[in-house]
Parts: sequence; C-alpha cells; structure tokens
Amino acid sequence: MPGSFIRFKQWANRWVPEKSKVQFFLVFIGISALFWGLTRLSNSYTTTVVLDMNYDNIPEDVILKKAPTSVVATLEASGFQLLLYQTFGQEITVDLESALFDETTAKVDLLLQRNFLETQLFENGRITLLNPSTVGLEIQRLETKRVPVSLVSQIEFKKGFNYTALPSLQPDTVSVIGTPVVLNEIASIRTIPLVKSGLDRNFSETLRLEIPNGVNALSHRVVVVTAKTTKFTEMTYEIPIRITNTAVGQTIRLFPQRIKIRGRVPLALVDSVRASDFSAYTDISQVEGDSETLPVFIEKQSPLLRSMRWSPKQVNFLIRQ
Repeated sequence: MPGSFIRFKQWANRWVPEKSKVQFFLVFIGISALFWGLTRLSNSYTTTVVLDMNYDNIPEDVILKKAPTSVVATLEASGFQLLLYQTFGQEITVDLESALFDETTAKVDLLLQRNFLETQLFENGRITLLNPSTVGLEIQRLETKRVPVSLVSQIEFKKGFNYTALPSLQPDTVSVIGTPVVLNEIASIRTIPLVKSGLDRNFSETLRLEIPNGVNALSHRVVVVTAKTTKFTEMTYEIPIRITNTAVGQTIRLFPQRIKIRGRVPLALVDSVRASDFSAYTDISQVEGDSETLPVFIEKQSPLLRSMRWSPKQVNFLIRQ
C-alpha cells in the first residue's frame, strides 16, 4: 500500500498542475471514503429494530378488538439494509391461520412463522430473535344469521305486458355475519335498484347486494334475478254468488245474483281460463242489524288472472221464511 501511494504521488506530481493538486487530493480522499463506507455497509451486522405488524387470514366470524401493532426483532442483515430499517421502518404481515382462538382471545407464535416473516424482509435478512415471540390478541366472536334477499326494482312495462310470475332470485337468502346487536336490526338484505322501462321481454341480470352498516361479511355479494314477461289481455268472467249459513226453511234472494270478475290474463293462455275457475259467496250470518246488504267474497280464483277485481262487492238481499 505505501508503494502504491508513492507511485500515485509521483504520477500526480508529474501530470497534475500545481494549482489543482489540493483539489485533486480532496477528490481522491472523498472517493476513498465513499468506497470505504460502501464496503462497511455491505458487511453483515446484527441489531434490533422495531417492525410494524398487521394481520392476515382473520376468520370471518372474528374481529380484532385489541392487537399489538409492533414487535422488537433482532435482525442479521447488511449495514445498508439495517440503515434502511432504522430510517424508514419495516412492516410485516402476521398470518393468523395457525393462531389458537378461544371465545375472547387468540395467541399466535411468531417463531413458528419465522421463515414466512423473513420472506418479507430485504434479501438475505434473517430474524434471530423476536420480542415478544408470542402475540396475544383480544377478539370478539361474531354470529351468523340467514335472511331473505329483497329485490328493489323500478319496472315500467310496455303497454299490455307484465311478469308471468314474480322474479326469482338466486340465491334468495344469504348469511350475514356481524355482532348480535347489528344482526337484531337486519330483517333482509336489499339489492341495488333494478331499473327498466318499456319492458317486453324475458331477462336475467346480476345485481349487487347492499351491505348494511356494521355487517362484517355476507355469504354472497351478488344475486341473479330472472324474470319472464308476456303480453296480457283484459278478460271478464261472470259467475253466480253462493249463499252460506242459511237457516232451515229460509229462502234468500240476492240482487244481483251474479258478479263480474275482471283481470288480465296472458294472451297465450286465454283459453286456459274459464268462469268455472272462479267462485264467490256471501255469508248470511254476517248481517248486522237492519242492514240490507251483504259483502261478496271470492272463494276460488285462477292463478293465471292478474289484477283481479270484482263488482259488485256488496249485494242486496231479501229473506223469505
């Protein structure tokens, strides 16, 4: 080394101007210091650093009420890496899949996850010690409740069209996970609004579910709504009124004796609906005081008829003994 310095000095005296020798020497010293520093930082050292922690694979039926946010780790790494840890910090993720849970607490052994934690450090970084080596967590167990899905829709049909049956949902119920207080307030889970105008055909669509405040998880985030539509036509059916609860020897005459039932029937199924599919009655025992009218009730109706209405809803009567 002394010989090399002497040769460098002889070279500098020969080729470097006198005025620049001081500047040149300072540059040389700076470069030497830089290489010395890099050499030192590339060596391996052992020191303690504080690692920030977050948690992964938390069970769906558990929420963390209180959990440590950092751990003191003894690391073996290059000087440069340790400098970065000390300056900018380092975050590690702890896997709770292997944690031991009871009703209110959980424990996770960090040493069992050493290899997994080391993969989150800079290359060749090693963990030699963790303090604490076992982390304790305070948890709250959640409950599960099965509730129906409620379809929210704003449908405007093309004139004469309507559903052949109510839209179906798949699934039509979902499991809701949350605290007992939250679940007690939930009777159903609503879909986002289904909006259609001029509807005249079948459809199948995926709708997102709205998650109420406080709910931790749903078994499904979307549902499929399916519906069939067809053209309807207005139909009228005239049927007699049956009288119930008449006394022995009592004759009752109604005015009128028949009612008209109106409603919409699928155009393709008009021939499948007959007047005999309907029946109506009135109950003479429901006469109140001096009333001269009786209410008319529908006893049987065709499932194909929509928006059913009938008239008259009240009939006059005459009793003959």
